[in-house]
This record gives sequence, structure tokens and C-alpha cells, in this order.
Amino acid sequence: MAIKMPSTIIWIFTTRCNLSCRHCYAYRLGVHGELSRDEKLRLVDVFADNGVKYIGLSGGEPLIHPDTRSIIERIGFHGIEAGMVTNGIVWNNHVIEAIKRHDVFLYVSLDGPKELHEAVRGNGTFDRILEFIKRLQDNGIDYALVMAINNMNYKYADYIVELGVKYGANHVAIIPVMPSGKARVNKMYVTRENYINAIEIVDKKSDELGYPVALWCTPFAPLITKSKYVHSYYCRTYDVLDIDPAGNMLACDVIDYRAGNLRNKDFKEAWREYTLDPVIKSIVEPQSLPQACRKCPLVTQCRGGCFARSYLVYGDYNKGDPLCPRMKRIL
Repeated sequence: MAIKMPSTIIWIFTTRCNLSCRHCYAYRLGVHGELSRDEKLRLVDVFADNGVKYIGLSGGEPLIHPDTRSIIERIGFHGIEAGMVTNGIVWNNHVIEAIKRHDVFLYVSLDGPKELHEAVRGNGTFDRILEFIKRLQDNGIDYALVMAINNMNYKYADYIVELGVKYGANHVAIIPVMPSGKARVNKMYVTRENYINAIEIVDKKSDELGYPVALWCTPFAPLITKSKYVHSYYCRTYDVLDIDPAGNMLACDVIDYRAGNLRNKDFKEAWREYTLDPVIKSIVEPQSLPQACRKCPLVTQCRGGCFARSYLVYGDYNKGDPLCPRMKRIL
């Protein structure tokens, strides 16, 4: 029987960056062993040949990497939809031109009002990002703002919605800072109580303004949200594959479990092995979940919430999402 290949690739293709954010999880992946430009382009060809519909590029900072334009051009050549996460600090004309020509959707990180944003990402970054998004508007490039919620900025979740409206963003997204990488070391990850507060704040503002908000890594969100403009997603699926800079196939890009490598292996064979990996199977098809999950109306879709967060906090992929309001334990 033919195996169903993933339709979406989330690709941290580099850890090179021009910032040193206090909550960064990607730096832990290191800079050694990154795929060469030819290897990256070959992977794009392989993804296209196997029916991949979307490739999300992130880092590190893609706009400072010498391979980014070539990757975008190759993705565009194959007609694959693409998105890219950027910190919005550098305006690279050569890459931006390719982004515009191939309709790459940009996700620009901005973590609240100036003082709070710069406490995480560094002095002088806020104004440069505002200039960056104004230039995106001038160039007709579609983008969204992304706010990483921590224990300092959670009360200002509505700020990002208002800013998105003001600067013409397609939508905004919020994502909880996870206890991984520098965020764990610096204790930047958000508590359950504070994240639920942020969701409630953004839900109210989204409804008030009629403006779309995406809640990333928040599969339990329908237990809290009321606005028709707020959307969330489920991640325990075989339809999405996360890849690190060295071509490793990850359970999730915030944890280090690797279930194969694409550098020198046939994609179909590597994917078959990935889907048969016992850890991956236990994540996508959990056989044992907490009672709070088993009795939840979202259990068939959510399947225990964020498995990465469960692993990072409890050491088990299926102990329940620490940020979910149905869980008694608080992160």
C-alpha cells in the first residue's frame, strides 16, 4: 500500500542569526553539519516530487543567509507555497525581491510594546521592525505579525492585534514561549495561568475588531476562545514534518528527538521509517492519556495537546499539555 507523504515541511534550515534573543530555542541545534546549498536545493526538488504543498522556512534568521534566495527560487520554480519567519531586522534587497516574485508569506516577530520587545530581542530592534513592516507594505508583500508570549508580555497580547490592524498585517499570531533552549535557561517560558490570560485578552480584542488571530501551538484553544476570528491548529499528525539544519527529521523543532535524516536517504524510505518509529507513533496515535484528556470534548482532535511541552515539563509525550486549563499541574 502506498504511504501518504507529508504535505507540509517546517524547516529550520539554519541557526545563523543576527540577534541573541533570550527565549531562542533554535540555537541549541548548533551551526555544525548544516546542509550545503546543493543539498538544500536537492531536498526542495525531492519534496516537490513527493507532493509537498507548503514549505515553512525559519532559523536562525533566513534574511542573512546566503542560501535563502536560491531556496526561495527553487521552491517557486516548483510552484510550492512558502512562508518564512523573520526577525525583521535586515532588509535584504536580493532576497526580498525573490520573496515578492514568488509570493512568499512572511511572519515577522514582534513581542509587544517597545520596552518589552527589546527586553527579549535587544535595544534598537523595535523601531527597525516597524520600518521593516512599512517597507513590506510599500512593496505589496503579505505578512503576519507573530508575538511570542512570555511572563512579561502576556498582558499585552491585545497590543499585537491593534498593531496588526494599524500596519495592515494579513493577521497576527501568538505562540507560547516553550521551556526549551535559552527560554529554559532564562526562565522565559510562560505559565499556564498567564497564557490562558493572554488567550482571553486576544480573543476579546480579535472579536472587538473583527480581525483574524492564529494561536500557534495551542491545540486546546477551543476550550477558551469564543471569537469566530480566532483559529488554532492540531499538531499530532503525519501530515507535517519538522526538519533541522542538518536534515534530521524531528518529532518537533523544540525538542531533540530525531527519527531519521534526509541528507543521504531516499525521502519515501526515510518517511516510512519515520512513521513506523515507536516514539512518533506514540505521539500521533497516543494509547494512554490522562483522565482530563480522555473526558475532554477535543480529545479526538487535540489528542493530549502539545506533546513537546508535555515532554519538556513531565518527561513524557503523553502526560497532557501543561498549558491546558483542564490540567491541574501548572507549568
